[in-house]
Amino acid sequence: MHIYRIEPTEKGCRALVFGNTAYLSGIVATDFQAETEVQITQALERVSIYLEKVGSTKDWLLNATVYLKSIDDYDQMNRLWSEWLRGHEMPTRTTVIAAMTNPGILFEVSIVTAVPS
Repeated sequence: MHIYRIEPTEKGCRALVFGNTAYLSGIVATDFQAETEVQITQALERVSIYLEKVGSTKDWLLNATVYLKSIDDYDQMNRLWSEWLRGHEMPTRTTVIAAMTNPGILFEVSIVTAVPS
């Protein structure tokens, strides 16, 4: 079997496909100065782009790990998450309140998705 890596670096890669499973690592917003709602929306838009790159869609999501800088953003994140996945089955999800590697990052998400044959 082959492991297909997307955007590899010396520290890891943005996404990886092995068999019929893909892993998207730490997807964040593009604008770390933006408000929480904008950052969440940008990050979820980027997830959609990477899902397409690995040959998957929101319909095939298996698991998400969400990292929030502040518990105060939890309700807003849940609203935006539900809007983003409206019409799709929900994956399993864990939400963690975490210190971020860049103080401007307010939201980060890692995804595991099935890749249909």
